[in-house]
Parts: sequence; C-alpha cells; structure tokens
Amino acid sequence: MVILSIDPGSSKSGFAVILSDQKILSSGIRPTEVLVLEIKSIILQFKIDKVVIGKGTGRNKFIEIAKEINALVVDEKNSSMDARSLYWKQNPPKGLWRLIPVSLRIPPVPYDDLAAVVLGLRYIDGIK
Repeated sequence: MVILSIDPGSSKSGFAVILSDQKILSSGIRPTEVLVLEIKSIILQFKIDKVVIGKGTGRNKFIEIAKEINALVVDEKNSSMDARSLYWKQNPPKGLWRLIPVSLRIPPVPYDDLAAVVLGLRYIDGIK
C-alpha cells in the first residue's frame, strides 16, 4: 500500500509518500496552493492507494480535492511535537545543544514534511 500524507498549513504544507512498511519514498514542503494543484500528479506518479490529510490549519484548501479523491481526514494532535522529535533523531544536535531537552529545541528549518510523515505513520500503525 502506498500512502500520501499531507500536513496542511495556511501558507505551506508538508507531504510524504510512505509505503505500508514505513519506508518513505518522497517528502517535501510546498506552498499550500501549489500542493493542492500537485496532488493529482503525485497520486499518479506514485500510484497512491490512500490519501491522509491532517485536520489542521490549512485543511479547508484541501476539502474539495479531498472529497474528489476520497481522502481520509485525521487528527493532528501532537503531530508537530512528534515531528520535532523525528527531526532531532535524523539530525542529532552537536555540542552543548545535546544537553537541551528535545521538547525545548526548535529545528532551524521548517519540518512540515516530517509532520506529514508522522501523520502517515500513525495511519499505517492504525491499520495494522
């Protein structure tokens, strides 16, 4: 199964294409308006089986396309915090930053794509 997961935002949105074995095929961050236009091509390119959209800030821009492609809208509770943790697992801090608790560190780059990964992984865990 191939899942397209989207973390919607008002100005930018993250996306991730994930296999049911949790392998990430693609991810990124796009302006929300651009991602809305790209969804259908992503679905065709990766042969997406299921689309999962977070129930957050920018979801209204995805509502029409979500109905058209029969997407599942899911709760985003704590997904940003989980995405931060994932960022720091992938990019361990160096020096004195290692002493700062993960919950107090803010990644130096946008991590909306990792929030989309978190949503996709939650969906996969829920169907197993």
